This record gives sequence, structure tokens and C-alpha cells, in this order.
Amino acid sequence: MDDYNGTHESGYYTELLIDGDYRNYCDDHDGGKYYVVDSRYPMMKGYLAPYKGISYLLQEFRRRGGSPRTRHEKFNHAHSSLRCVIERTFGVWKNKWRIIRNMPSFPFHIQILIISATMALHNFVRLNDRDDRGFINTNRDSISRREHNSEAGSSYEQNSGSLTDPTMVVLRDSIADSIWGDNN
Repeated sequence: MDDYNGTHESGYYTELLIDGDYRNYCDDHDGGKYYVVDSRYPMMKGYLAPYKGISYLLQEFRRRGGSPRTRHEKFNHAHSSLRCVIERTFGVWKNKWRIIRNMPSFPFHIQILIISATMALHNFVRLNDRDDRGFINTNRDSISRREHNSEAGSSYEQNSGSLTDPTMVVLRDSIADSIWGDNN
């Protein structure tokens, strides 16, 4: 398991979503909420991926010395920033809670409860101890790791068109228009 960016597991989880029992769990997804995923995932119901073929990584924007130039770039920049925060948070959880780092073979619904419990504990610690050493150290260590990773292709990228949910495409376009309009 990759501690910070999920690159080793993304293809595996994509297979589970497409072929496995996890798809049934995801089909019950509550509207208005979605998972922020990388471009290897199809734009299925409840999964918000970045625009493919558009600058994505924060270091790409820094390297060319500028801000996003289009609404798609602006969306991808915001998406990448959000993923960085999410991945750093999971890095902190894995360092703080051994049960997440080495998840036992519990049924999926029990694993969800474990994640939820550790989220609640994490939030409690963050609210009551702003100088949480675990958070500060993991945050510092993970920033450089995340920014040096890129998104590799997947065999599902070419074949994910049939899995694309048009409502998710519309949602992504709507968010892109909104954040582009707010800043221009």
C-alpha cells in the first residue's frame, strides 16, 4: 500500500469497482457527495475525477510559473490541491492509528466503521491539540512525496467510456465553471 498517493492500489481498486462486490456498495452512493479520485478511475456515479490531458500536478503549474489559464486547468488545480490535503490526512491517520496501517481482514462494513471511528478521533485531537506533533511531522514529510508523484495510465482509461456517468461530467463542468467564474 502506498502511504501517500495510492498509486500502487488505484488500478486494483478500479478493478474492484468495475468487477467486484464494492460496486454494489458504491451504487447506493448518496447524491451530493462524491469521492475525489485520480484520473485512472472512471467518472462513475459518486466519483469525481480531474480532466484528462490537462495540467494537473501542482508542480506543473509552478514549473511553468503561472496560474491556471482555463476553467479545466483551474478545476484540475483545485482538485489536485484537495487530493493533497486528503492524502496528507490519510498519511497522518496511518501513522497515528496502527489498525489503519495494517487493516485486519474484517468485512468491508466493519472496515468502514473503523475508518469512521479513527476519523472522529483524529478530528477530536485536531480540535483540542492544534500542535499535534503527528500531524505536523506527517504533513511536512508528505508534501514533497506527493508533489513528486505523477499520474500513470491505466488499462481502464481507454475502456472507461461505458462506465461514465453523464451526471458526474455535468457536475464537474458545473464546479469548473463556478470556480473559474469566482476567480476571473
